[in-house]
Amino acid sequence: MSANADFTPTVIVGIGGAGTRMLAAVQEMARREGISDRIELVAIDSKLDDIEANAPELDVTNKVVLEEPDDFDLHRTNYPYLQNLPDDVGLPPEGGAAKHRHIGRYYLDTEDNFDRTLATLEAALERQNKKQR
Repeated sequence: MSANADFTPTVIVGIGGAGTRMLAAVQEMARREGISDRIELVAIDSKLDDIEANAPELDVTNKVVLEEPDDFDLHRTNYPYLQNLPDDVGLPPEGGAAKHRHIGRYYLDTEDNFDRTLATLEAALERQNKKQR
């Protein structure tokens, strides 16, 4: 890949542990190729420690830490993808989603987490759009 090639500024989103590890790899490749200024990385996870362990050099404005939702038992009946979970599956006591996709989705679906994630993505896209002007 040539650093002189014509690139469209891009936002790349990594969700969860594997997603943030992928961001770290993309960030390293972008530095190596001299295109870091053409990409913006956004990490989303339910644990700040996991983001920092997997993508330690990521700009702090691009880290979305999903807060633990309140009222899981109430929401369990309102979110169709939670209704069929076994009774022993809930929010892990150690926090986070513990690699359980339904719980991870629930974290993102709650209003406060959704709004903060959307605001972060909109800001990242706006910064990238300004680079094209």
